[in-house]
Amino acid sequence: MIDYYKAIDTETGQEVTYLREVSNRISPEMSAQDCFVALSFLREELEELWTNGTLDKEGERLRSELYTIRSIFFSDHEKLQYDRKLRQAQRKALEVEKVTTTDASNLSAKKEIPFEPVAVTQTKESPLKNYLFAAFAFVILLSLILFFNINVIVLIIGAILIVALMLLMS
Repeated sequence: MIDYYKAIDTETGQEVTYLREVSNRISPEMSAQDCFVALSFLREELEELWTNGTLDKEGERLRSELYTIRSIFFSDHEKLQYDRKLRQAQRKALEVEKVTTTDASNLSAKKEIPFEPVAVTQTKESPLKNYLFAAFAFVILLSLILFFNINVIVLIIGAILIVALMLLMS
């Protein structure tokens, strides 16, 4: 995969010389629209050089591939997909590089890293606390109903809500 921001082939790590102008004009921090506009200006410059007959071979190669490159930066969605694929390709290349360096270092000296399991402790509130809270809430609800002379249906709804709260807390 080609990294257009750096003009590098991610698989080989080689610089792609004809893409230097692209990498000079765009960056990952730019929005898709800004990249597209910058590449459109580059296309106009290349078209002018081509019309004048002063375009070199690398310029002609860039001119022929610029339509494809611009399509990557046509929308934010396309740019995000490209950036995601680029990061994956860079990670893959980095992993391959690590494996080769790790294999070379493993051949010279192999060490074992000791592993000690770590106990994970979780504190859980006691169920007694939840029941005491529910009982306290129920007593308050009952006293409010008696004090304000509210219907029994409100008591039932309140009890259901208290039970639901209790279940959520446990």
